[in-house]
Amino acid sequence: MQLYKLAVLFLSSAVLAAPAPAPAPVPVPVPVPAPVAVPAAAPESPDVFQRAPLCFKKGSHCEHNDECCTNRCLVPNDPRKAYCG
Repeated sequence: MQLYKLAVLFLSSAVLAAPAPAPAPVPVPVPVPAPVAVPAAAPESPDVFQRAPLCFKKGSHCEHNDECCTNRCLVPNDPRKAYCG
């Protein structure tokens, strides 16, 4: 019986002297960066891809002002003889 008491005493003191288990690590929340807003693309019209027409030099035949580099389509009495001026 003495040996039994001694064993119980020894084991109980060993249990009391043992360090407590460490608490489980708490996960640290990592901040997630906010998504960057991408501006919406404007709808593209087919006119964007058309090249600007070349303008006619002074003295060239024209029908409209926008055809001339000088932005003047001079129309004498005969429209067939209109020229950039």
